[in-house]
Amino acid sequence: MITFTVPEEIRGFFRSRQGVAYAALFKASSEAMKTLVADERFIGGDVPGFFGVLHTWGRTLNYHPHIHYVVAGGAWSRSDNSWHPSRPGFYVPNKALSRIYRAKFRDLMRDAGMSRLIDPAVFRDGWNVNIQPVGAAEQSIRYLSHYVFKVAISDHRIVDVADGTVTFSYKKPKSRRTRYMKLDAEDFMSRFLQHSLPPGFMKVRYYGFMHPCSGVPLEKVRTSIDLLAGDLLRRHVAGRSQNDARLGPGSALDAGDAEIGDPDFTDLQDHDVGRFNVPVDNWGFLMVEVFECVSNLFCPVQYF
Repeated sequence: MITFTVPEEIRGFFRSRQGVAYAALFKASSEAMKTLVADERFIGGDVPGFFGVLHTWGRTLNYHPHIHYVVAGGAWSRSDNSWHPSRPGFYVPNKALSRIYRAKFRDLMRDAGMSRLIDPAVFRDGWNVNIQPVGAAEQSIRYLSHYVFKVAISDHRIVDVADGTVTFSYKKPKSRRTRYMKLDAEDFMSRFLQHSLPPGFMKVRYYGFMHPCSGVPLEKVRTSIDLLAGDLLRRHVAGRSQNDARLGPGSALDAGDAEIGDPDFTDLQDHDVGRFNVPVDNWGFLMVEVFECVSNLFCPVQYF
């Protein structure tokens, strides 16, 4: 999962011009990823697959716009018509992604004639981008579903409304202790309403081969990944058989238990797969298996 945030100094601009700012946030972040994914030094594919969800609130209803992307572990290459997997635990360089994202957002604001409303100093500092391997992506999808279907605060978190004040519960990140915040009713309403999206704005967007109009069918991507994984697993087991052959009498090959070209997968462990850059449990590799159910979410979505 990759998360793109914006500096605190620019959040006032986002709040006052949400439609333009949110659209630019999606465009700058998605294009930054596509730029680096196409680089042969990293993945070398021109059709990645990912979807993003806009999230604007923190645990105390503070304004904190950012986008979470769930990204498949590799990309399709139209030049050689094949799947290019990412390296285990690595997608693209974090610092480079942050710089490209920042530059693209700056250019979009300049093209929209809004550069004068933003302090130029904000583009000289780093913009936080978090890249985190999340396995087969089910956990990430479960996490993001709260932002898709729910509003900034659930009713059960509001513990008291009295004397013109509202008290609600929250937890700090990485803490299980429940804390409470008490706000004036107007302040509470102001915090809550700032997370209302502009009319018609789509907060869930799909890109690359996850786009329904993509020129690369999802089934073609899945088949290519299966073929690549099977080929690498066969090489691995064939290599084991060759090692047994070198052991001489008493080896598995000598006993007729295995032959090169007819591999036995019964003793293959999960960690063996990762050794050969088959990211079965890295970088949302299995996103192609769960994409159909995600794309059927009962929420506004938009494709790019």
